[in-house]
Amino acid sequence: MTTERQADATTMFDVVKALTRPLRTDRAVPPAPGTPAEAFEALYARRPDPWGVLSSPLAQYRYLALVEAVADYGPCRSMLDVGCGEGALTRYLVGSADTVVGIDGSSTAISRARTRVPKATFTCRTLETYTARESFDLVLAVEVLYYVSNPQAAIEQLLSLGRSVIVSYTTRERQRLEPHLDAFCRREDRQFHRFFGLRRHGFTIARLGAPARGQGPDARLPIRVTYVSP
Repeated sequence: MTTERQADATTMFDVVKALTRPLRTDRAVPPAPGTPAEAFEALYARRPDPWGVLSSPLAQYRYLALVEAVADYGPCRSMLDVGCGEGALTRYLVGSADTVVGIDGSSTAISRARTRVPKATFTCRTLETYTARESFDLVLAVEVLYYVSNPQAAIEQLLSLGRSVIVSYTTRERQRLEPHLDAFCRREDRQFHRFFGLRRHGFTIARLGAPARGQGPDARLPIRVTYVSP
């Protein structure tokens, strides 16, 4: 096998591994209401990047779509990344606001996030226990609402922390979560994204709270996107 073919094989193996890792992790910690912070801490302590989001093409596609949604709200003074994990999304946000804060219930994940994204501030807190001195311009909660005991109360908490809120969730969880969003978010404020045309691996980005400052692509304000490599 030539060096080029070996590289292609390695890349394909890495992609398949990144796509299958979340399935194994979801079996260990299913997306169930009321999942305790201790379950996530045990998961992160067992191995880094348990969902493979640092290398998954699906995760990177989701993050880029989220950054595009964030651009509609720019420029922002402050952002909060709820359930930040090891900083996989936070690394894209540090150039988008003067202050970026990430919170997660796993102290191991927070420690790795501080190393990965030194420009952000990280605190080991769950959504339920976190308080802020001032309201954030924008709050993001990506793949978070599956695990909370009361999605409606969690949405209210997100809205209490920021002027505007962006949440994201997978196709698998749409039926369970969207009824809770109806009181806070119009259907037209939810954008569904397919992954390479596959609905099964798609995700939804929903906007809550104050509307974006720009109206349509021509009204978007410029925003700097900074990427910090894993």
